[in-house]
Amino acid sequence: MLILDNNTRWNSTFNMMLRFFEMLQAFEALVRSEKQLESITFQEE
Repeated sequence: MLILDNNTRWNSTFNMMLRFFEMLQAFEALVRSEKQLESITFQEE
C-alpha cells in the first residue's frame, strides 16, 4: 500500500518516496500494460 504525505508526521515524505521506489517495478508494469497510461513515464534526472 502506498504511504501518503502527512504534514503532522515527521519523515512522512521520506517514507512515501521509499515506498514508491520499492513499488517502482509494479508501477512500470502497470503503465506498460494500460494504453490509457502510455503518456506516463518514469525517468531518472
